[in-house]
Amino acid sequence: MSQNFVDIKNSIMVKLITAVFSIYFLVTMTVTLMHMVAEYRNTKDSIIKDLATYQQTFELGLATAIWYADDTQLKSIIAGMLKLPTIVGIEVKDETGKILEEAGVHSGGGSGVVDQAGTQIPVNITGVFSELFGYTFPIYYTEEGQRIEVGKTTLYSSTAIVFDRVQYGFLFIIANSIIKTLALWIIFVWMGHRLLSRPLGILTTATKHLNYDNLENFEIDIKISGKNELKVLEEAFKSMIEKLMHAQQKLKDYAQKLEGINTAYSRFVPHRFLDLLEQHSITDVKLGDHVEKEMSILFSDIRSFTTMSEGMKPEENFKFLNSYLEQMEPIVTKHQGFIDKYIGDAIMALFSTADDAVRAAITMMEVLQTYNDGRGKAGYAPIRIGIGVNTGLMMLGTVGGHDRMEGTVISDSVNLAARIEGLTKVYGSSLLISEHTFDKLQDPSQYANRFIDRVKVKGKAQAVKIYEIIHTDQPDVRDKKLSMFETFEKAWNLYQSKQFKEAEVLFHQCVEGNPEDQVAHIYVKRCQHYQKMGYDVNWEGITQFDIK
Repeated sequence: MSQNFVDIKNSIMVKLITAVFSIYFLVTMTVTLMHMVAEYRNTKDSIIKDLATYQQTFELGLATAIWYADDTQLKSIIAGMLKLPTIVGIEVKDETGKILEEAGVHSGGGSGVVDQAGTQIPVNITGVFSELFGYTFPIYYTEEGQRIEVGKTTLYSSTAIVFDRVQYGFLFIIANSIIKTLALWIIFVWMGHRLLSRPLGILTTATKHLNYDNLENFEIDIKISGKNELKVLEEAFKSMIEKLMHAQQKLKDYAQKLEGINTAYSRFVPHRFLDLLEQHSITDVKLGDHVEKEMSILFSDIRSFTTMSEGMKPEENFKFLNSYLEQMEPIVTKHQGFIDKYIGDAIMALFSTADDAVRAAITMMEVLQTYNDGRGKAGYAPIRIGIGVNTGLMMLGTVGGHDRMEGTVISDSVNLAARIEGLTKVYGSSLLISEHTFDKLQDPSQYANRFIDRVKVKGKAQAVKIYEIIHTDQPDVRDKKLSMFETFEKAWNLYQSKQFKEAEVLFHQCVEGNPEDQVAHIYVKRCQHYQKMGYDVNWEGITQFDIK
């Protein structure tokens, strides 16, 4: 078997060593910094002690110069002191605190340090990393055995002198820490690769290239002697492969059975329904699962199916229905919908958008034409269908009991879609949609359509506008309806304004221009009825239907 080891920089061994040595490095650096700080403090304390020793050397000369106000002698002593390597500045004050002499870098009277050019710089006499630090001592003059304090002297040194003394020690400490850390790192990486990373790399590569369909040819050897943890892991790995080989055939048998079950379930519970319930599998669905969605509902029904079925045997009935539904079902799926249920010859389908639902309905009418051509050649009479589409909020979920449940849709919008489908028989239309669907279309003008009525269907208190999609009418019928579109619209407006006589004239023109326009025929009869029988003063131009 090919051994493609894991890149050492990505191995567990290196990550482990990196973590350990990171902590080691932090500890080492902390100790090193503490060592450097201690070295710095010791050196600084040593310099301060050196400054203190100068008190005994120069105190007598300074006291004499101050007592006798000998500025020349005082300056000479200060000049000599500045030549000492640890002194960078001197400040001499009398007993009242008045500065008598300043030289080098000093405090400038306590308000800051000034150099010999007179430039002020910050002073921190007590800080560890201050630029200046110093030692102050009183000056006594002895006269007739009596010690008299005549002033104070401050000797200044600087951190530059301290660092100059400790820099080589610092470099040695840092270099020592780095060299030991790198040496230990290299040793640990080399040994870790031989004893840990390489065996684990073999196991990792074997796992990566494990072929479930070719287990019998699997081999592994970590090339390590002794009965250690890795050898035990190798043996356990081989044992696992043997068990997998025994279980493989059973899993294949189960997989075939599950595939068949899933395929069967998908015929009864559409995957799209599971997606809407946000479930991945039919096994995840629980009684009472539900979700609220705005969707478009399509109802379709075969005209006079009851009469047709009476002349057929049960076997012929099922054969006919299945041949028809097999033509319609793929259309729904193609337009991102799914069939919620078959109600005898009727289809109830759900779509996420109004455009998908209307396009599916149009395609169903087009496919029906081809289907009827085939029926005609086989000697059967053509069939007609009606389709109603509505859009609105609905609850999708599961109902039933724990032993028997099914998916369903609950909403007034569903009932309205069914009622609108029923109105296709009244208006002689193949495809009607509600105003709720019409308003949700991205571009209604892409579908040849016309507004035909405001209706109240059975069980609904609110009136709804309905539109006729004439896209799939016979070309000559569709063209005639479109040519009379403006006339029909003017006639309907007159009808709504209760000008029934004038409306009847225009509706007659629609009938004369297109005798197959059943909607125009209906309005002619309505106009004649209202002229003859009168109408309620509260009439709002709404047609009431009590049929389902």
